[in-house]
Amino acid sequence: MKKVFIVMAALSFATLATAQEAKIMYIMKNNAVVFKSFVSDIDSIFFVDEIIKIIKNNTNHDDNIAYQSAVSDIDSIIFKPLIIPEGGVLINGVIWATCNVDKPGTFANKPEDVGMFYQWNRNIGWSTTELIDFNGGTTCDGTYSTAYIWEKSNNPCPSGWRVPTISDFTFLDGTKVEYKWILEKNGGEFKDINTGNTLFLPAVGYRNGCDASFNGAGSYGYYWSNVSNNSSGAYALEFDSSNATYHFGWYKVSGLSCRCVAE
Repeated sequence: MKKVFIVMAALSFATLATAQEAKIMYIMKNNAVVFKSFVSDIDSIFFVDEIIKIIKNNTNHDDNIAYQSAVSDIDSIIFKPLIIPEGGVLINGVIWATCNVDKPGTFANKPEDVGMFYQWNRNIGWSTTELIDFNGGTTCDGTYSTAYIWEKSNNPCPSGWRVPTISDFTFLDGTKVEYKWILEKNGGEFKDINTGNTLFLPAVGYRNGCDASFNGAGSYGYYWSNVSNNSSGAYALEFDSSNATYHFGWYKVSGLSCRCVAE
């Protein structure tokens, strides 16, 4: 029989779930995270017939099983306090930067500041109004990155932050987050209904490839995900005064905004 090592096992699950300081539960296999959740979102952990089940909504119905696995397929269960870095805000379980990426490795000063445009899987920041990069260069690479995932070596975010996944964007959707357009700021606001935390994204528009054509500023926002959807396109978040869409594909050579999430 395999023994599963539970870090902080001396603390009861109820204590962890009700503590003021938010905690996250990680299930580990071969030093990698295979499942994570806020403890407050979980009701019960069952070990039955060599199976572990993580239950929500106080029922063992299949729809409420957040995670299930053979005990032999996991190594440990770890509980850690949630640490929100400076310049971050927690929205429905994801820690977002409060400002856009400006020059590579830096954030803009305020949430309303537009920052810089980036091509997909490249870490060269470009002006949002003219074809000039952060170093004053004007040579735009019109080729398409062949990567499937935005490579770490090209990460434009500051240390400890990364380009969001499609999954990160989907956590801005649904019953736990409310979206609305902020007319006086020309951007969209995502509000965590449970906590009241808000995330503002300015509608910066986009640059069409390398042709110095800029469109949509003040009316539309486009933000890269880290995932390619084909040889020439990648997924992005798009929003306007009506709604937000989370799987919208864009040409990789276009200039879009970047809003990072904590690693």
